[in-house]
Amino acid sequence: MTVIVFIRKYIWFIALFAIAIYLYIFHFSSGTINPSNKNFGVIDTSEITSISFGNDSLSINLNRTNEGWMLNGNYKTRSDAVKALLNVITRIEAGIPVAKTVSDSLGKALEAKGTKVNIFKNEKIIKSYTIHFTETLKLGAIGKLKSSKMCFTLQIPGFKGNIASLFVLDPDYWKSNRLFIAEISQIARIDVEIPNSPEKSFSVSLDKKGIHLKASYFDRNIEKFDTASLANFVLCLTDLSFDKILGKTSTSERAAIVLSQPDQIFTITLTNNNRLVLKTYPIPVDEYRDEFGRTIKFDLNRLYISFNNDAIIAIANYTAFDPVLKDLSSFRFKN
Repeated sequence: MTVIVFIRKYIWFIALFAIAIYLYIFHFSSGTINPSNKNFGVIDTSEITSISFGNDSLSINLNRTNEGWMLNGNYKTRSDAVKALLNVITRIEAGIPVAKTVSDSLGKALEAKGTKVNIFKNEKIIKSYTIHFTETLKLGAIGKLKSSKMCFTLQIPGFKGNIASLFVLDPDYWKSNRLFIAEISQIARIDVEIPNSPEKSFSVSLDKKGIHLKASYFDRNIEKFDTASLANFVLCLTDLSFDKILGKTSTSERAAIVLSQPDQIFTITLTNNNRLVLKTYPIPVDEYRDEFGRTIKFDLNRLYISFNNDAIIAIANYTAFDPVLKDLSSFRFKN
């Protein structure tokens, strides 16, 4: 009798539980899609600390730092490029499931040729999926979450192009044309060596007492100098830019540069004792005479630079580097 009363009292709960089991067994398992299999987007991009994507031959790693997003730990990135990628990561969403007639073949193509995307919060992967573009059935971009076995078409509201192409695997696309040296507050000392005229070499030190100048070759502190000019030199050194990175296709050119004698060598010692080295080199040209009859052997508008143990070798404009191409005499008081 007690059992019957219990059943009558909770019959609504038993009915709901039975319906839930029915839906799970006969609805999800017979083709209805689990919403978690379609969740490609990351709602809050502020929690993202790094993004990596690539295939078997190329990979891109973007990391958020206090100085902004960095590429592969060495290069400052274009803020507009990273902003656009974060917009993609937020808005990307699943469309329709890939038809069963082609799901097996496209699934294999996705694994073999697709771009694998991993999005991290610190060391934790918060989203992982693979995307690929296909002409099959005019599906376009397709993708699959790592935790799912189902492939979907992918879409971004308002975007009609190839979504897979937005995960650009060309490192140069992501690189900023600014040299990431340091903030002034991070710099303790700058040594400038001029190999062709060592007596013009100098060093600058920064501390709580101010800015100091030394004639390196003579190992002598300079008591009177143009403080404003020296401070401007330091400021400009933290805001340098270049025109073009020399890629891997220029291996012989890179070797010729780093084996030649630089015009200037900047050794920047940071407050944490790390050292950064920037070198400038002239660019040889076919010899000619200018309108004044002078023999010209080097490009008058551009120069080579190397930075961070030759990790970056680039062509820069003299206009951008002129504020730091100084020697000891540059800081004398002008009469």
